[in-house]
Amino acid sequence: MSIKSIEQLLAQADATIEDNTTQNIAAADVRAMFKDFLDTMGPGYGVLVLTGPSSKAVTNVPTVLAPWTAVEEVTVGYFNASAANGLITRLLATASIPGGTQQIQFSGSVNGANNANLTAEIYANGVATGIKTSVTTTGTTDNVGLNAVGLDYRAGADVVYDVRLSSIPSGNFNVSNLRFLLQSQPVRAY
Repeated sequence: MSIKSIEQLLAQADATIEDNTTQNIAAADVRAMFKDFLDTMGPGYGVLVLTGPSSKAVTNVPTVLAPWTAVEEVTVGYFNASAANGLITRLLATASIPGGTQQIQFSGSVNGANNANLTAEIYANGVATGIKTSVTTTGTTDNVGLNAVGLDYRAGADVVYDVRLSSIPSGNFNVSNLRFLLQSQPVRAY
């Protein structure tokens, strides 16, 4: 079966499941409708975790956060993930999906030099998405929380997501308990 937009499912229901006044509803049509509905509504996940603490040298140039400790979860057919490279790929073209919306969550904790400003931002295909968090660290023994949440819609080809860190001034930071999660969201139209 296949993943479809809500509009496509509505059109499929209208085209294949009649009002049954003529007793023409086929079991195969109902089964196909249910399977397409479940494929569309079933969530897909791509999740990287970095348990840490892990020391990272960060400059004012946004740099991909890698490696991560592990791929915590990946839904086959929706996502691929690489802990070594810090990448989660949303499969659109591979799954014959014309577009998709991802709910993105990034969270964890960091410590570093007093009054250092650290920014973590989500990138899609190498371009900043605007989904980011910035914190000011208060010392190497005090953890500060990082948290960013947002939605990102992309059409067409597969989309590669990563987290990039930058700081002013440059310095070493200890990151821990990081979680980078993408979840596919059903949409009304692609």
